[in-house]
Amino acid sequence: MKKYSFYIAAFVLLTSIGCSKKLDEINPDTQVRLESIADNDLPLIINGTYLALTSNNYNSYYYLHDMMSDDVETLPGNNFDNNAIPIADNSVALNFQYAYRAISNINILIQYAEGKSDPQVQQYYAQGKFLRAYSYLRLVQHYGGVPIKLGTESVNEKPVRNTEQEVYDFIIADLKTAISILPDYTSGALSTFKITKQAAQALLARVYLETGKNNEAKTEALNVINSGKFTLDNNYSNFFGYSSNSTENIYRIAENSTAVSNPANSGLALNYGAGDMVGNPPIKIGSGNIWIDSNLVNSYEMNDIRKTLFISKINPSLNLSVYYTTKFPGEVNHAYPVLRLSEMYLIVAEADARIGIVDVTKYNAVREKRGASTKLDTDFANAHDFLNEIENERRREFVGEALRWQDMRRFGTAIPYLQSKLRPAGNVLLPIPERELFLNPNMIQNKDY
Repeated sequence: MKKYSFYIAAFVLLTSIGCSKKLDEINPDTQVRLESIADNDLPLIINGTYLALTSNNYNSYYYLHDMMSDDVETLPGNNFDNNAIPIADNSVALNFQYAYRAISNINILIQYAEGKSDPQVQQYYAQGKFLRAYSYLRLVQHYGGVPIKLGTESVNEKPVRNTEQEVYDFIIADLKTAISILPDYTSGALSTFKITKQAAQALLARVYLETGKNNEAKTEALNVINSGKFTLDNNYSNFFGYSSNSTENIYRIAENSTAVSNPANSGLALNYGAGDMVGNPPIKIGSGNIWIDSNLVNSYEMNDIRKTLFISKINPSLNLSVYYTTKFPGEVNHAYPVLRLSEMYLIVAEADARIGIVDVTKYNAVREKRGASTKLDTDFANAHDFLNEIENERRREFVGEALRWQDMRRFGTAIPYLQSKLRPAGNVLLPIPERELFLNPNMIQNKDY
């Protein structure tokens, strides 16, 4: 039987000994073999997967889809704002590369834990399944069909791209396995950084919605809502800080390496900040080069608490007043939102509307907590009319949370948006990075690149 080697990236843990000393290195100088792994290495691999995925610089590619969308505007000439992204773009390459680093890490854990009966090992196995699903979801959303790697391939193999459907099926299978094993969510300090059954159900609800499985999406979203583990929270500004105790957060990704020494170095505040001098000593947060579409900001009702998280400032390069979002605080440690309860409510409303049902109950529940007005079923002429409003509500609710471009694709507004910029339909996806095409001649570039 062949023995395959894998690189493992992990956080530095001072108590690591033996082969674990290689697990705490981003670029180990030797390869770690599957047969060298032990049960006590599994948390290291989980932590290493997070490090591989974020590289302590997650803000540099977490937001790529928002940059492509109508929510976000940047200085003229920006490749993402114009949807004219070169194949050599560094952020595109890192987004692709780091997702596969995370997958490579987690594949060794899954191989090791497959079939083992120890309950603790099975918990790490389920966490691995979730993280692999999340990593592949980012890949398929950004690039379309990509190679599915299980970790059993030869290091010299040059895989072809799987279809989008094959990748989505793989993600669904991983999430179903995770759901069957993971524990229920329990509240506690920083508990939303932990992978739970409800996190896997919520991610599966999103995947089902994106793949047109509306009844299944509604079922999984209701599983999360009816679990009683989370509640809608009217303190919207409290959702996004690292230490948030909001009952609405389901799952977030933390970035808290000692390499990040101040709020100006990383985090979403750096992306979206207006560049104000704040704090003691003063810290410049953000470049001021990314702002929010004024049509979106003006769509909030006067009493909507989400509206208070925008500020209007003069952009010195444009000499015009633009809107910046302040929802992401400048902090030493950073939290990246992945799944929130309000999304589950809006998934239920959307799933119903997509099969012809207008039911404003869940839509109203979100708006009520935000201080916005509620609607009646009869306020909408038909299900299509209601879908248009759900799309608008998702814009207001999730701005800056890496959901908008995928929403535009699902609601059919992405292609017209590209056309308005004289861009071809194939630019709905990112290009396969130039580096990947060079390393793997069997990779085929996306259409229109």
